[in-house]
This record gives sequence, C-alpha cells and structure tokens, in this order.
Amino acid sequence: ATPAAAFYLELLVRVATHNRDRVACLWPQLRAHLDACLAAGAAAAAATPGSATAPSAVLLDRAVSANFRLLARLANRADDADDALVAPGIPPLLARLAATPSSDLRPALPAVASGLQALAMALASATPPPPTSPHSSTASTSVPAAATARAPAAALVAPESRTHLLRLLAAAAAVPDAAAPAFDATCALLADAGAGGAGGGLVAEDSLGDCVDLLVAFAAPAASSTPTESPSARRQAATPVIPKSAVSQAATERALKTLERVYLLHTRIPALVAKTGMKSERIWFELWLPILSGLGQQCIHPSRDVRQHALTLLRRALLSPELAAGVPAAVAAPDAIESVLLPLADALESQHRQLARHARQLLLQQQQLQAYGGAAAGSQDAAAQLTALDETRARVAALLCRAFLHWLPSLVGRPPSATGSAPASPPPGAAAFAPLFSLWDRVADDDAPSDALREGVLESLKNTLLVMSTMPGVFAPPAEAAAAPGGAGTEEGAGAGVNLWDATWARLDPVLTGLREELFGGPAPVGAGEAAA
Repeated sequence: ATPAAAFYLELLVRVATHNRDRVACLWPQLRAHLDACLAAGAAAAAATPGSATAPSAVLLDRAVSANFRLLARLANRADDADDALVAPGIPPLLARLAATPSSDLRPALPAVASGLQALAMALASATPPPPTSPHSSTASTSVPAAATARAPAAALVAPESRTHLLRLLAAAAAVPDAAAPAFDATCALLADAGAGGAGGGLVAEDSLGDCVDLLVAFAAPAASSTPTESPSARRQAATPVIPKSAVSQAATERALKTLERVYLLHTRIPALVAKTGMKSERIWFELWLPILSGLGQQCIHPSRDVRQHALTLLRRALLSPELAAGVPAAVAAPDAIESVLLPLADALESQHRQLARHARQLLLQQQQLQAYGGAAAGSQDAAAQLTALDETRARVAALLCRAFLHWLPSLVGRPPSATGSAPASPPPGAAAFAPLFSLWDRVADDDAPSDALREGVLESLKNTLLVMSTMPGVFAPPAEAAAAPGGAGTEEGAGAGVNLWDATWARLDPVLTGLREELFGGPAPVGAGEAAA
C-alpha cells in the first residue's frame, strides 16, 4: 500500500473510462485487479490503523472509488451486455465493504457514499431496453414496471445485498462528509419504480423498519453529536435539547426531507400487503409501527421546524384512511397510544425537567455574576427553549386526544354478543385509554408549567369530553345513558358498548374539581375524590 499504487490505480481507471466500450472490454481484468486492491487496502488499514491520509487508507479509498466509478460508467446506458457485466459485481463488492471493520472503513465512507449515489443515479436515469416478444411487437405495453427492472438494480437491492447496503448507508449517515451523498443515494433507492432503476426494491416487508431507521439516522447528525443511550433504542431515544444555533440550516433541511421520506413509506404498505397476504397484526407491528415510531422520534428534534413538521405528519399517518382500512382499531389504537404517543409525551416531559433545571442553574449563575458586577448569557435562550418545548407538549396532548376520539367509536361501539342479551366482552384496548386522563397529572407534576401548557392541555381535555358527550351511550350519566335510544338500558342497546362516564370522572374529579360542573352543569358527587383515591 504505497502512494504509487494509488496513483497507478487512478491512472488505470482514467484510461479505462475514456470511453464506454473500452470499459466493457477491460472489465474482467479490472474487476479482478480492483478486488485485489480492496483486499490489500483493507488488510493494510487493519494492520496500521491511523489517519485518513495514511497510504493504506488512501489505497482503500481509491479502490472503493474506482469500483463504483466503473460500475456507474457501465450502468450509465441501459444495455443487456453491460448489465450482464455490472450485476454480478455488485453483491460481492457490498459484502466485502460491509465486512470491513468500521474503524478501517470510516476513512473510505465518503467514497462509498459518493459511489452508491453515482450508481443509483445512473440506474435511475438510464432508460431500460424494451422487452421483446416473438409474438407481438407491442408486448412491452403489457409488461408490469417491476418486470422491466434492470439486472444491476435488482442485484443492488436483492435480499443478499440489502442488508449490506443498509449497513453501509447507515454508517455513512454518521460521517459528516458522507451524509449528504448517502442521503441522495437513499432517496434514489427509495424512489418509486421507474426507468429501470432500483425501483423502490429496497423497501420490502422485512426491510421497511430498517429503511425507517436508516432515514432517521440522517436526521440525527442534524440534532447533535451526542450519542443516544443504545443503538437498539434509537426509535425511542430522546434527542437532547440544544440551542437552535447549533442546528445548521442544511442539516435542518435534510431532516425535513427525511420526514417526508419516512411518511411516504406508508404508501408502499398496500402493495406489500397484497404481495405477502399479511394479517392485520403483522401489518401493524412490521409496517405501520416503525413508520409511526420514526416520526414520533423526530417530534423531539432540537429544531422547532422539524418538531412541528414531524407532529403534522404523525397526525396524518395516525388518522389516515389507509391505516383505518388495513388495521382494525382494536389492534392499532392501544399500541399506538402505549408505544408511540405516551412514550413521546414522557420523553418531552423528561426533556422539560432537564431543561428547567439547566435554566435555574443559568439564572443562579447570572444573579451571582451580577452581584459582582459581571454578566452572563444563556438564561434567555433556555427560557425560549422551555416555551417552545411546552408548545410541542401541548400539541402532543391535542394529538393524543384527537386520536382517542378517532378510535373511540370503533372500540366502544362493538356489536352485541351472539347470545343477544349478554354484553359483549370489554372493548379490546379500552384499558389503554386510561392514561389519556393522566394528561393533567403530567402537567401538575411539573415544577413550573407555563400558562400555555396548562391552557392547551386543559382545552384538549374539555374538547374531548364535549365530543364524547355527543356519542349516544358512550359518555353520559348512567341514568341518561340507560334511557337514551340505543343506550345500555334499552333493548336495542343491550351490550352495545361501554359508558365511560363514571370511569372518566373517577380520574378527573380529584384533580380538576369543578370541571364537571363547568362543562355539564352537575357538581361532582360528595366523596368522589376519596373514592378515586
């Protein structure tokens, strides 16, 4: 691994790529030589770890770059002969790179990311040759788009290559110099099926969650260089709150694009379900939950713009007709609240407490310095972050209430059991809605909640109760519910649902005295607080 070896390798690539036909003629010999260069560079880098300017690192970087440049040059024009040369070389290259230790591969990750970007772009831009048929010259019009995918594109996202590809892109996302081209390559690979490119084949029923994790990884460098607690908990891990000035504009724009890509993955779910015939439980846990969790993670992003956009997309996904059509409310509702919305509320509450302690420390330091004629900055920034965080918490509470109302009719309005008069079994997941009424408890537990947070959460609770009161037999005093048409006390309403009146006020009367009278004109019964306790 000498500088001369890297120089001659670069010269060889330039001569070979002078025209496309020359590359095709020399490719078998070039591929064998490049494989040897990759092996030599990786071995030398492992034996002498050091900086990216070491001869071994330079040789590995040039060998990686040369491989992808030649593959992209051959793939630039859709041709069956060239595709037959490119496709067999992709899986071994990805496997070799993925097997390289991360510390040795890190200096070459910018070259890996740029190479994957060039290859993906070449496959996406080139027009595939039309399929021919001995029976009809117009047979190509009836061939599905997936059938015209080129061999290199299929090899790039094939199951045996997909794991290595995702690993390389995820590693590049953590390197500042490699993140931008790796993101562009990911977007190209996730694009819809088109002109013979990768055609979105990266998204499969067993890889959608990994695609979400990959996309979320591109937003992480935009937030902070502080590592999360564990890589396995990256969906639920809370991103530390940092000053807005630390989040660059370019990183914020990439995070916003990441959110759009994560959200658009839900449009692939119907095709995946039709292809695999998955049941509703698998559809939820393997396809929908990763997308919702990925969006939920970005709701605690340091950038306010990213947080707001993530909340908007999370709301659209939770209330989307696609989710309602593919997954029953009894499956989606309890787990969405327990696994997405409540963890999000807990993470924001934890961040609020940490930031409040930090703000108090800054204020104390400022007071001490002012006493000695000094000056300190930072307390105003912390106060502004607290205000923005409270705004996000109020929006999450509103989303939780909105989702609760969206799913409530399906959960409490179940049909009677087969015996007729006997009530049906309790609605699945009804117990999961109990934490909804602990929203106010979360606010009351804060050291100094802002007026905006108090008013926002209280307004969401009031609106939820008022909407619930319009649902016959769902939320009304027991006497009124029994007498109402379709109520539990009527023949047509026997076993038709569950009245949540008593259970709701048992939770709210002790902490929000007077709310029942304010909304419905009736005082809380004497001893309600003691009974609830």
